Amino acid sequence: MNFIRFFSFWVTPKKKITLANRLDHLIETESVYTYPNFSLALLEEMAGSNQKLINEVLNELYQQSFFELKRSKRINYLKHLIIKEGENKSLSYYVTCCGYSESESMFQDLKLETGLDFEDFCRYNINVFNQK
Repeated sequence: MNFIRFFSFWVTPKKKITLANRLDHLIETESVYTYPNFSLALLEEMAGSNQKLINEVLNELYQQSFFELKRSKRINYLKHLIIKEGENKSLSYYVTCCGYSESESMFQDLKLETGLDFEDFCRYNINVFNQK
């Protein structure tokens, strides 16, 4: 038997709620998804729990896998930055602020999340914001 596999069954509901609150705080308040090294290992270190349990709690909390959550949070943050900053900032500014180490990774996530390339995404969000 795999001990880790059955470990989560022994975690009390109170402990899961505490972990969920901690993870929610790290993601929603501290925006750790913008860290270049954002990973399950980083959350393990910051939340003080194992990666398997963190992944399980994130799935329950956000109804997304860790990688889907990471991508959607970063792209939503990119949208926020584009609306706030407009076309006044460089591509490298957006890449860095959203936690990417290279623009190609951001472009891939953007395409997966929205179906748009970077220029179309910028244009769309600026136009939508200006119409409000």
